[in-house]
Amino acid sequence: MHALAAAVVSSTSGVFAGAHFGVAWGLLAGVSAGALVALLPRPRKPEEVVPAAAPDSSFDVLKEFIGMITKAVDERTGYLRGHSERVARYSALIAHELRIDPAEVERIRLSAMLHDIGTLGIDDSVISKSASLTPEEFEIVKAHTVKGAAILRPIDALNDLIPGVELHHESLDGSGYPYGLHRDEIPMMARIIAVADSFDAMTTPRPYQSAMDPDYVLEVLNRLGGIRYDENVVAAMSMLYLNGKVVVEPRRAADARISG
Repeated sequence: MHALAAAVVSSTSGVFAGAHFGVAWGLLAGVSAGALVALLPRPRKPEEVVPAAAPDSSFDVLKEFIGMITKAVDERTGYLRGHSERVARYSALIAHELRIDPAEVERIRLSAMLHDIGTLGIDDSVISKSASLTPEEFEIVKAHTVKGAAILRPIDALNDLIPGVELHHESLDGSGYPYGLHRDEIPMMARIIAVADSFDAMTTPRPYQSAMDPDYVLEVLNRLGGIRYDENVVAAMSMLYLNGKVVVEPRRAADARISG
């Protein structure tokens, strides 16, 4: 497994550099290669009867690794603190509301946890900038989707999470990035994370904007349903909020300051 970790770090050296990644890979290196391949839950066939099983300690280690990566991503800036965990929670709730298979719900949740992992490969001066980004800087930030996919791709156990990481900024009308995909070309995992990500981004304070009222945010998302976002996903998010299953906790404007 140490060899696998070293190979991954080597293969992503052009994508990523920094202490955050080294710490996370230190944890990952403690898991056997054989265990990693079987960590993620597999889709169940309708005819399969799945007996109750004891907790999978290897899967727990994987989730701990993902938690460390998530913390490294979110702690780079004050305004992103807790963002990935909230997006993961919203994504799992949406997927459950859409009656998606429980194993896939968990994959969607884990992908949402890692959806911004590629930002670790972007210079602090850009990702932590409090002013508006220049067009050139925005292009750099947009690359976090493909950078994130490149980081995960060498790890077989995480490959099922790549669509959400790589494609959560795609739009149904083809105006998104990185590939300008249209409608059915965008997997449901990415469609769900897109709505959850946008909802959290707009309802929490950022250096460049104040937090928006959740009701207004849902109006915006619904107006863009069928254009940018999947209408069914937006409807599920709206229902979750109206039923009190999604609660937006007020955050102080000071929380949005760039951490120092």
